[in-house]
Amino acid sequence: IDLDFGMLNSEDLQARHEELERKAEELRTKEAEREALMEKSIMEQKLAKEALEREREELRQQREEMLRAAEAATKGCEERSLELREQEAHLRKETEDMTASKTSERALVAEEMEKAFEELNLRKAELQEELRLLEESRLAQAGELREAEALVAEEM
Repeated sequence: IDLDFGMLNSEDLQARHEELERKAEELRTKEAEREALMEKSIMEQKLAKEALEREREELRQQREEMLRAAEAATKGCEERSLELREQEAHLRKETEDMTASKTSERALVAEEMEKAFEELNLRKAELQEELRLLEESRLAQAGELREAEALVAEEM
């Protein structure tokens, strides 16, 4: 098509008009496709953000549950430790009381008391080890939760 509009006849003008209409329609179609892609991308981002928020909330709830469980376990160990100390004091008192009794009875009782003390000390050591392991586990879980929260925060 000749670019000089003064020399174009009506057929050429009609063809030029149709070509411009076709190009305009192509541009509208491309613009609509681009808008649809942008809307899809925005929706995907929104869904991803919502999923991250749900995951963050789940992590927060898990953390709270773990902290409550760790606190309960620590309290249980502390209560048991107190109970063991009370038993130990009671055994000491009984031992002191028994020293005033007969020699043969004292030897037998002393042996039994020594066994009881050994068992008590063994159990005390086991509880202390359980408490130490529980504390290590709690600290490790807290670290893992912080890392997971940091990952979730980074993804957002």
